[in-house]
Amino acid sequence: MDIINQILLVDDDNATNNHNERLIKEAGITSNVKIALNGGHAFLYLCQKYNNYSSNNKLLILLDIDMPIMNGYEFLLNYNKCNTLNKENIIIALMTDTPENELLDMKTLGVSHFISKPLTAHRLKNIILGKSALKIAS
Repeated sequence: MDIINQILLVDDDNATNNHNERLIKEAGITSNVKIALNGGHAFLYLCQKYNNYSSNNKLLILLDIDMPIMNGYEFLLNYNKCNTLNKENIIIALMTDTPENELLDMKTLGVSHFISKPLTAHRLKNIILGKSALKIAS
């Protein structure tokens, strides 16, 4: 299993974030979990942390789509345009209830995994193992 040094939860629902953070830590994936309540905050965090940053640290972004201020799609548009991020070490998983066939165009914007809600340890481990690439993780 790849080592994930950090997970960035991007969701405007505090209860979901608290549940996911607890699940990630209990599963032993990483204890380094950051939370952004919208895509704007997540993008600012990335620009500060991963802008021109050459590190072997792997970051997994668990991204919701429906959020205020900057939604997940807008986040992906900004992410895709940004040429200064160390994207080789960033994995983006889209957390959604939307059917997969409606989301496949998201792969051109940097999404490598889709995961249906609610997050489970099994689904998370499948993403880290690469078993759910461009498919809804089950």
